[in-house]
Amino acid sequence: MKIGSAFAFLLLTTRVWAADSSPHSPEMDYSNMDARIRKAVTEHSQILRTTHILADIYGPRLTGSPNLKAAAEWAVAEMSALGMQDGHLEAWDFGHSGWANLSSSGYIISPVRDQLYFKVLAWTPGTRGTVRTQSIVINPPKDPTVERLTQYFGSIHGKVRNRIVMVGEGSPVPINLEPVMRRIDDKFIANVLSGNTPPKEPPPDPNILTEGQISQR
Repeated sequence: MKIGSAFAFLLLTTRVWAADSSPHSPEMDYSNMDARIRKAVTEHSQILRTTHILADIYGPRLTGSPNLKAAAEWAVAEMSALGMQDGHLEAWDFGHSGWANLSSSGYIISPVRDQLYFKVLAWTPGTRGTVRTQSIVINPPKDPTVERLTQYFGSIHGKVRNRIVMVGEGSPVPINLEPVMRRIDDKFIANVLSGNTPPKEPPPDPNILTEGQISQR
């Protein structure tokens, strides 16, 4: 995602420059440069087009995915068309193989039959076909340190072998018959305007693992 955003910024900036550029010369008048830049932005903006191509056509651009490669090649072609030279892609090792989720499905077959709805964690290896086995639910400690999480994994090592591991207890979804709030209430706005904003939360403890770090481990 960050790479895609960088491409978008570079392309937007480059297109503004290209829209109203002319050969440099000692006699060139720079007194109205600000006005020329504003005119290029307002009359020749490519922001929506570039955003549409990156976000809608190429979509999510996970590092190492075909979408990112295609978007990067498009960006190089666009910048080359604007006159930039020696545009090319360079390989780099970010610790994972190239990855794309082509298909995924899961089903409960006992004691009831039903389909599971889930998302695949990025860069997860494929299963090499259908896997059929028992499942187990684990509950890692809340807000663990590396040492505590490692100790927990050691205690369940024998229980999770050759199992489908489900992390965390299921959360019941309550029925809410009230309409969904679609605007900020007047009390909150009054507090903001009066300067009585809610206090900021203290910074997180660097020794406590985040949910993403727990998932990776």
